[in-house]
Amino acid sequence: MLRLHPQPTAKPAFACDRELLSRRFDAATEGLPSIPTTPQSLLRLLDSNACPGYQEDLELTQVLHELRSQAKEIDTRIETLQSRLPIMNLIEWQEQVDDAIHELLPIVSAFRRIPPEIVSIIVAFAAEDLSRTRPPWRLAHICSSWRATTLSIRKIWRHVVIDKDEDAIPTSEALATQLTRAGNEPLAIYLHLSSESSLHDSPSVEELLAMLVARSDSWGSFRFTGLRSAMLDTYDMLEPIRGRLPRLLELGLLATGLPEDWDSRTYFPHDLFADAPSLHALEIRLDPQVRGLPSLPWAQLSTLVVRAGPDGWLACAKLLASAPNLEACKISGLSTLRRALHWQNQPIHLPRLRRLTTDGGPLFLQTLRMPLLEELTVKRIFALGSDLAAWLQPLTALNERSGCQIRSLSLSCPPQAVASIGDVLTGHPKLRKLEIKTFYPLAEDELEVQAALASFDELLAALTRTLPGPDIPAPMPAAKRLCPELASLCLILDRHKEDDSEDFYDPFDRPKLVAMLESRRGSLKNVTLCGPVNRFSLETNVDSELGKAPLDYANPNSDAFGAIALVRIPSSFAPDAPSYLGPLLVNPGGPGSSGVDFVLSRGASIVSIVGPQFDVVGFDPRGVGRSTPRISFFKNRVERQLWLGNGVVESLDAAPEALARAYARGVLQGSLAAETDTDGSLRFMNTEFTARDMLHIVHAYGRQKIQYWGFSYGTLLGMTFAGMFPDKIERMVLDGVVDAESYYSADHKSSLADTDATWEAIAHACVAAGPSTCPIYAPSAIQVMRKVDDLTLSLRAHPVPVPPRPGKPYGIVDDSLLRAVLFRSLLSPYTRFPPLAQAMADVLSPSRNATALLDLAVNPPLQCDCDPEDDEFAFELLPDAGIAIGCNDGDVVPESFTSLEGWYASLREMSTFADQWGGRRIDCIGWPRFPKSRFRGKGTATGPFFGATSFPLLFIGNTRGKWPVFRKVVAYTPADPVTPLSSAKKMSAGFEKSVCLTQDSIGHCSINAPSTCTHAHVRRYLIDGILPPANAKCSVDAPIFSAQSVPDELGVVFQENQ
Repeated sequence: MLRLHPQPTAKPAFACDRELLSRRFDAATEGLPSIPTTPQSLLRLLDSNACPGYQEDLELTQVLHELRSQAKEIDTRIETLQSRLPIMNLIEWQEQVDDAIHELLPIVSAFRRIPPEIVSIIVAFAAEDLSRTRPPWRLAHICSSWRATTLSIRKIWRHVVIDKDEDAIPTSEALATQLTRAGNEPLAIYLHLSSESSLHDSPSVEELLAMLVARSDSWGSFRFTGLRSAMLDTYDMLEPIRGRLPRLLELGLLATGLPEDWDSRTYFPHDLFADAPSLHALEIRLDPQVRGLPSLPWAQLSTLVVRAGPDGWLACAKLLASAPNLEACKISGLSTLRRALHWQNQPIHLPRLRRLTTDGGPLFLQTLRMPLLEELTVKRIFALGSDLAAWLQPLTALNERSGCQIRSLSLSCPPQAVASIGDVLTGHPKLRKLEIKTFYPLAEDELEVQAALASFDELLAALTRTLPGPDIPAPMPAAKRLCPELASLCLILDRHKEDDSEDFYDPFDRPKLVAMLESRRGSLKNVTLCGPVNRFSLETNVDSELGKAPLDYANPNSDAFGAIALVRIPSSFAPDAPSYLGPLLVNPGGPGSSGVDFVLSRGASIVSIVGPQFDVVGFDPRGVGRSTPRISFFKNRVERQLWLGNGVVESLDAAPEALARAYARGVLQGSLAAETDTDGSLRFMNTEFTARDMLHIVHAYGRQKIQYWGFSYGTLLGMTFAGMFPDKIERMVLDGVVDAESYYSADHKSSLADTDATWEAIAHACVAAGPSTCPIYAPSAIQVMRKVDDLTLSLRAHPVPVPPRPGKPYGIVDDSLLRAVLFRSLLSPYTRFPPLAQAMADVLSPSRNATALLDLAVNPPLQCDCDPEDDEFAFELLPDAGIAIGCNDGDVVPESFTSLEGWYASLREMSTFADQWGGRRIDCIGWPRFPKSRFRGKGTATGPFFGATSFPLLFIGNTRGKWPVFRKVVAYTPADPVTPLSSAKKMSAGFEKSVCLTQDSIGHCSINAPSTCTHAHVRRYLIDGILPPANAKCSVDAPIFSAQSVPDELGVVFQENQ
């Protein structure tokens, strides 16, 4: 409880002349937009002592108390909603965020009691929270630096709002200034007219519309809400935009009410948008009185949101039948009346639809044919008993009827109906994510509470049972379960609609519910179980030297030693200086990448981040690069070149026999590895022994605990070290985190969880950059990706030859080469995608020039007059060591081709880039059967990856950052192509007191994009031992395609060993 101090007799230090401050504030912020705020922004600012003396102002202190009591819950709720955001279900997500923000309204009044100067700073402090509310904005930072920043960011100025209800009507001078500052940014226009009076009674609005019509070629989105009569009044004014909307991507037409003289044969003013060539997203309200469809380009739409009026089924059916290219759709307001029976025998075919959200009944679902449907959300299943069976039967038969493979299913139903969902799941064996939204029973109805608990338990029991057939003893094999691929199960509980009490009372016995979830974890060990909490789920001078290390740590009497190659950038401080902090070991990933090369090429960048207090030490792991014994399956470059060809591995999808050919190469490669293992050292190349080598290096420094920064596979190496030696951690940063369980099981599928999302995010970045900056620009991300898909198919059908050039490679550019280069660009898009985009544009040109694309993919041709035993080859970085380490670490891979086919089929379901990742497992098919060295406890090797360490670890993962979409929603979505954010959070959860820092950038590892914020957190952690706050996020300093130079700081990391 907050304790208020007695009112001081003297004037509080924080007291001020608020009228004077208000005048100063208005003068400082004239013409600036403001940024929306959240309670936590206020607390972060004031707790940072940026406003000394505020604690002595009793009025402000009381306001802070009110904010503290609710801020954490509201912010956590919004963040949880962001983490659960399904990509194309954005409207529903925004509605839930709006609900959460609505609960802030009682708090917002508290801001009226805070001096305007402080409010302005608070508002500016939340500059990244542009998703919290919509413009127009009136507050801004008072300081000149913020003013300059605000003026320079064109994206802030692109939102134009004219809302008569909110008196949000800018002056014509202000709008002219805003349009000038927006530059060439696509305008996002929101128009709300609810007055029944004529538009011409508002000359200011009329003038503003005229100004916007003159800029119609810059419209990126247009959204109208309000009365239809007011909308009709705008028709004459909007007439000039017809045929002048080249950049319009998103349209919202949500007019309500019909005028008395409504002509049902017309649908003003929708025909104005019939010639928008780039329109791909539409939100519309359909009135039952309308005959026919509005004049809109239905066939080109990929995203559709429909709000149907009462009995709006007929209009929706006609609309869907006219939009065959939809990929995502949300329909609300449907009824289940007899009118739907008219269409039962007239199926509606949606061949490209992947995501559907609806509150339509069973008859609606029976009508649709959606062979590619992957995500389905069904709301408002309120039926029980026999009526519930009628509701659920179409869901059960959806797979059989449409031939689709649903992977994500979200259902809303009463708690007593949850048990029946198990019947639905029998029709969806490929389901990976199940989300059930229900509500708390009324607290006073004990029987209802018990029935709800029993219903939940029955569903969990159904998920652990087998399909019909012979009984299988526990523990049950995953392949025999009802949903063998289920990876996520969430129960989301909302307040009962009849519960209007002020205090939120949880009628469930929380320990019983948690125990119920945990009791099923043994049979659902690969499933993330989410329990309920309210409305969201739980959840340079360089010295080189060689280090001598035992070859076989398991045999202490052995006299066999290896040499670990080391390179060091020494600290600026003497070893006996108080500021000297000792060695910081770094590993760039792989497995198989060279830490020596990494420090030689990028060590200065690491020093600039961590500071001069450390010796930055890079090492080649055993078997890699300059370390000995060195792993090579070939005697010289000539043999290797004959095996590898041009260095581009054939795509596993390039031809029907491509997988079989890769399988044969994998078996043969294993034989080569065994044949060349003449000294018997191959078996000692693994992650456990490399972790012991790191401790050996630390001890050679005279230190007892490690300081380490690992990237990609380097995180797996770091976690293995932490699992083996938890009391030897001084500092450990793990950036781009590998799922250790997936790696050591040789499954590797979880690595591709966010690969497609990364590619989609890059496509969005191309759209945002515009045609002058992105050479493969298209009006939408979907069109960018389709353009690349079409190019891939073209190169498969008609490969392009590139003739010899002096000192340059020659060869054939086909689909396999393009796929390989595209996948590599996902890893470091800030440096690799812009030149790739230009290279693809060259191939798309009439000349079909493919030289630049070939140069990105292969090295210059081999010169056969070289000495096969020269020193350069002895230190060349080879992919063989990475293969050896990965195969020695992982479980034995079955040599059956049938087994490989099944695994690859499931990998393809994870991502469209499976053809670029399948080699991780194929390389190990014919691998020699060495004894597996696995740690099961302290001091041994694949786990446990949990427990307490002598100092908490810092994990770092990437999201794609803010992605603007329909209705100005922004989403934070994981976007590391091979180490998804979910892996970082999973592994961080196992190590006590560790923190997972998130960076909003696209690509692999945080350091592939410049982020002053991330660098500051890393430096503070390494030097001062201060972890970032939980759920901390960092933005990047420059976007993709930015004019700012972005160094490829991890160039060595991204050498693929496939």
